[in-house]
Amino acid sequence: MQVRVQLPSMLQAECGVGELTVAASTVREALDAIAAVRPDVYRCVCDETHAVRRHMNVFVNDAMVSKTAGLDEPLAEGDELSIFTAVSGG
Repeated sequence: MQVRVQLPSMLQAECGVGELTVAASTVREALDAIAAVRPDVYRCVCDETHAVRRHMNVFVNDAMVSKTAGLDEPLAEGDELSIFTAVSGG
């Protein structure tokens, strides 16, 4: 199934792309598909252990997914995967 992936402005500026469409049935498969077509984007989102970097957040539609078990969350046709940089401060 096709899933749209929205990228944060930081990655848009660095990679020259703001959106990708990939075939995937889970969040993990979507990240793997990104690795296959845009390894530069994947390296910004995931580390060398294939885990989502701690300063990145992944959402399916409007819900944030867990950085561990949530990667196996199923995706449905037309779902939107959004990747955001974490915001913190004090």
